[in-house]
Amino acid sequence: MVRDEVRAFILNNGDEKYKKFHIGLTPGIDAGHTAGIKVPVLRDYAKQLYKKGVVPADIGTLYYEELMLRGLLTGLVKYKSFDEMKKAVLLHLPYITNWALCDTFCGGLKQTKKYLPEMLELITPFIASKNEYEVRFAAVMLLSYYITDEYIDNTLKLLGKVVHEGYYAKMAVAWALSVALVKYYDKTLDFIKDNGLDSFTHNKAIQKARESYRITPEQKEELQKYKI
Repeated sequence: MVRDEVRAFILNNGDEKYKKFHIGLTPGIDAGHTAGIKVPVLRDYAKQLYKKGVVPADIGTLYYEELMLRGLLTGLVKYKSFDEMKKAVLLHLPYITNWALCDTFCGGLKQTKKYLPEMLELITPFIASKNEYEVRFAAVMLLSYYITDEYIDNTLKLLGKVVHEGYYAKMAVAWALSVALVKYYDKTLDFIKDNGLDSFTHNKAIQKARESYRITPEQKEELQKYKI
């Protein structure tokens, strides 16, 4: 059975040192149900599974790495329509219970580029979700696919609507704004100055942008003036 084969792969390819490291970075992971496998290894294995015809539902949900694989496979499936993709995304969302599962999942949804208006309509309501990782999902999708000439104004508007107090929701918004500062510096700085973001998100966005090598020294100096 596929589930047995996948679980055997997980148990045979764990790295105890990496497991301890990753658990320390990722609250919510059950130490008894993770093996410690790096994402590139899981990504390669997901591709192998996809070539064999394995779909997300074929894989279990007990191990952290199984959830990672389900998310990666969701991104690899070649959807015939956005309705198919939407159904798959919504089926996987409840399994996103930490930042790593969220961000890896979002990064793998490359077919979003084929369905930008439709995906935007899907993710927009999650901006106001009470679930921290649904909010993060929306924010990471925005930073991954919607910081473009066509969508930047709407992206900033949506990021400004996030009010969730969860750390990982706020950090996703800050991260998205830091990326927006790299690509649309003046527009994003005006937004940060005038939008009334909470102080944590405001300062983290500036901090992360100032850590970027794509922000000029002059911009970093200017950004420092706007910390609160």
